[in-house]
Amino acid sequence: MKGFEWYLGHVSEGSKHEGYTHCAILTFKSQEALVEYLEHPSHVAFANNLRAAVEKNIIFSFTTTVTLKASF
Repeated sequence: MKGFEWYLGHVSEGSKHEGYTHCAILTFKSQEALVEYLEHPSHVAFANNLRAAVEKNIIFSFTTTVTLKASF
């Protein structure tokens, strides 16, 4: 794993959070590193415990692309 970020959302009235309050972003050096992480026994155990503890979740993968670099 290259990076891990954890956020607690600021839920306000009228926001479109649909009940989600937390976000975790995991960054990997490659697709192969992601697959290795997903298959690791420690991750599998953690994921199973997390699924049992939360009402709902969303998991998705994406690739970032730098389209504009800040000049400051």
